[in-house]
Amino acid sequence: LWFRDVDLEMPQRHGRGHAPLFQDGRMFVEGISALRAVDAYNGRNLWEFPLPKIQSAYNADHLNGTAVTGSNFCVASSVFVHDKERCYRLDAATGKKLGEFSTPKHTGGEPGQWGYIACDGKLLFGTLANPQHRVRYAYVRADMSEMWGESKTFFALDAVTGKLLWRYDAV
Repeated sequence: LWFRDVDLEMPQRHGRGHAPLFQDGRMFVEGISALRAVDAYNGRNLWEFPLPKIQSAYNADHLNGTAVTGSNFCVASSVFVHDKERCYRLDAATGKKLGEFSTPKHTGGEPGQWGYIACDGKLLFGTLANPQHRVRYAYVRADMSEMWGESKTFFALDAVTGKLLWRYDAV
């Protein structure tokens, strides 16, 4: 219905960055340093949430990108986006931060980092990423040290409060 150039700095296509998501007439687009909501029918910017260097690792040639890592954001009743350290719950209409969630700690007690993320509206599913598992470059040499495609723990949080409801630790 509309077309205009995006004025949000985007990672180049060979980095295989995060794909836009759509819900209720809004398109959620992640650039190199922000998440933005756009009116899907007229292209008007609705809001922007700063996430410094969130997709910097995806801004390179011939990476495996999200084919390995999966996306770092999802949308259900709210928009959820993580920067590996924290997951932010944002109001889909306004971009207002409604919550900030940490992962559960690893079994040894050390803090975890977000990997996979999904939400069904009531439960926020996540994984503890395994930073020791490094993906190799696919075509040309590229730094994929920040692209983690393996996890050690699967868990569910209450999507509103962030309270841990259950977890499963791989043996």
